[in-house]
Amino acid sequence: MTNVTAVKSGGGTIGQSIELVLGTTDWYRCSLVINVTSSGNLLIKPLNSSNQDVTGTMYIQDAMINQGLAAYPYIETTTAPVAGGILEDMPRLDYSNGSCPALLLEPQRTNIVSSMLFPSLNSATYILSSTKIGDGMPMQHFTKTAFGQYAGHILNNQSISSGDVIAFSMFFKPISAQNNFHKIQMSIQDQDSPIYYDYSRDGFFNDVSGTPLPSNKYVEEYANGVYRIVHIQTSTASATRINLNIDAYYNTTSQFLCGYAQVEQDATYPTSYIPTYGVSQTRLRDAQAELTTPNGNVSEGTIFYEFDKAQAPTSYDIVPFKVGTNRILRISQYNPNMRFSINENATSYNESNSYNSHIKVAVSYSSSSVKLFINGVLRATDTTYSASGNVIIPANGLQATNIGCSLESKQLTYFPTALTDSECIELTTI
Repeated sequence: MTNVTAVKSGGGTIGQSIELVLGTTDWYRCSLVINVTSSGNLLIKPLNSSNQDVTGTMYIQDAMINQGLAAYPYIETTTAPVAGGILEDMPRLDYSNGSCPALLLEPQRTNIVSSMLFPSLNSATYILSSTKIGDGMPMQHFTKTAFGQYAGHILNNQSISSGDVIAFSMFFKPISAQNNFHKIQMSIQDQDSPIYYDYSRDGFFNDVSGTPLPSNKYVEEYANGVYRIVHIQTSTASATRINLNIDAYYNTTSQFLCGYAQVEQDATYPTSYIPTYGVSQTRLRDAQAELTTPNGNVSEGTIFYEFDKAQAPTSYDIVPFKVGTNRILRISQYNPNMRFSINENATSYNESNSYNSHIKVAVSYSSSSVKLFINGVLRATDTTYSASGNVIIPANGLQATNIGCSLESKQLTYFPTALTDSECIELTTI
């Protein structure tokens, strides 16, 4: 079985694997990833080394075809196709903070990059790597041995107006480059400079001299040495294309892993990856209905809310938490600061330098007391609390009267007991 080669007429083989089934000695799971370029049939049959039909016998069990760059675990079917993975009305969960997941709630976004694959250029070759991200998605391993500016390249035709904001992102893992640099170009019609990975400095920079990345370019580190590179760009002129290119910096020899480019228009930050298969794809907004907690406690409790604020809007009003009709926490616009009000506006505090900041806020209530904690500091106390009814978490964990408020919610957690001051300080410390 180790010498088996998979062949597909009408498409190119991207990757294949043969794995012994656990607990057996002669059953194998064979997986084949194909870039299909024409219609045809999938045939499983004995062949000799010259790809000619031969007489033979084999047992086949649990055959399956799925769209994507990785073979899914087997999904049982009877007479009709069956969907797997995240289905309609199933929540997406974020495990980034450890084993305790949170709801992953994101706005509606479109990935206008039509292909999950970076086509190769300039004598570059690629295979699917054993390094994977997300739900087992393999990256592309590029090797380039002939001179040329780019090895992996995606060019999208797109109508872009001056002032449009674009969120670029792609996954990247450096392997080798003869002159120590990899060049990653993500821009609107070459309006901005590339990002450089420098082996000698082991970091990402805005140019080969080592200038730090500006605030609109940043890098997120993932497992296995993989990075997600992000570039937020505002177009300075009308444009007809976007460029996503990656290669060693004007070099002959280079190797790197890349994959899963995403371009989101009218977006000030990137969302999680949206798979595409030949056309752009839109993921609808993740919606959470208003919830009345079954164990809601109106006599005591704690609400914790973590978010990022991208820019100061003209006006906005957010109500992340209620006890009955009482807004236990209200966040409102109050230039040049952000105003936090507790117990239906009984007491307020204006947090300085709160725009363009990472905010952790907690409100604890018990008996007649309500306390406000922001980024590890007790900021306000009110002693007139009284409420009746149910504990309510509004739709999507927040309500905003101005959709341009550009808040990125991180966490919203409810505790049915009042945490101590020291616990609230520890919970909200940045």
